[in-house]
This record gives sequence, C-alpha cells and structure tokens, in this order.
Amino acid sequence: MSKEQLLRLIGSLIRAADGDLVNKRSCFPCPPDQHEYYKAVRDCFQTMYCEADYTKSNAFKKEIVGKSDSFIEMKAKMLSAPTKRQAHQDKLLTQLCDLNEIDNASNYINVEHEPLFTKAVQNLARCNDA
Repeated sequence: MSKEQLLRLIGSLIRAADGDLVNKRSCFPCPPDQHEYYKAVRDCFQTMYCEADYTKSNAFKKEIVGKSDSFIEMKAKMLSAPTKRQAHQDKLLTQLCDLNEIDNASNYINVEHEPLFTKAVQNLARCNDA
C-alpha cells in the first residue's frame, strides 16, 4: 500500500475507534521497518482528533481578532455544540490523513497539539511507499 493509502487507513481506524489495529501487522500492511513510525503517527492523530476543539485552534484565534467579548463567547458556545464539535473533528482528521491537505490541518489543531503535529509530520517523512 502507498503512504497515502496507509494514512487514509489510519484515519478510518481512528474514526471507527479501532486505532489500536495499527499495532497488528495483519491489519496494517506497512513495511516492517516503518511500522513504529506509523504507530507514532496514529498516536499523534488519535490525540489530536479526540481532543479537537476549534476554539483552541489558530484558525479560531485569527477569526476572533478585534471581536467583542460577547461575540467571542457566543461563537465559542455555538462551536461547542456536539454536532459542530464532531464536524470539526471529522474535517480535521480528513485533513490530517491527506498528504495534500496535512499542512492546512496545522491551522485547525489545538494550539497545544502543535508538538504532536510536528512529531507526526516528522514520522511521516520517514515513511516511503511500499
């Protein structure tokens, strides 16, 4: 499988709450020497996905520059609705698992997850197509 396909598989497994299947070589057909890198990517993506909160992202911070406190509070409350939160999580995971979009994902991750994002990108750089 190609790196792109393996990345999409990681996303599908995380979305189905089966990210631990990446640990099983029979379920995750990557080159043996790259398995640890993909597991590290999975760990980073899983944390970023599960804890994703648009109000903690750089995109939100840019969006609220110069806005009133009441506007910021109202916007944050709207974005904390379960459907909005899930939509953000899904969009983020889709971006993380697409090599053409992964750089854009850095704007939508929680600011505190920037080290995880960097770690995931560094591990992906060590992976090649099988």
